[in-house]
Amino acid sequence: MLADATRVSLGQALQPFKRAAAIESMPSFGIGLAEGEVSVAHVDVIAAAIGKLEATERDQFADRGEFLKKVAERSTPGEFARTVRNEMLRLQRG
Repeated sequence: MLADATRVSLGQALQPFKRAAAIESMPSFGIGLAEGEVSVAHVDVIAAAIGKLEATERDQFADRGEFLKKVAERSTPGEFARTVRNEMLRLQRG
């Protein structure tokens, strides 16, 4: 209904909810976003990663929130995405 009402794709309509879930999982990103230290694009990278991880991996990934926020503060969203992919691979390899 939201997608229809706003005339956007389902993916676009769900994006704010994915961002909120990412910030709930990693509160430091919510603070960083509010203070202008990270961008919405950085939060979107986190949201996409969380959606690809298993539950136990998500918990371990969330534990890296402070480290990842510090990386995000000093990198473009593209550079940050590479770091996030590396963290995901590290978690998935155990």
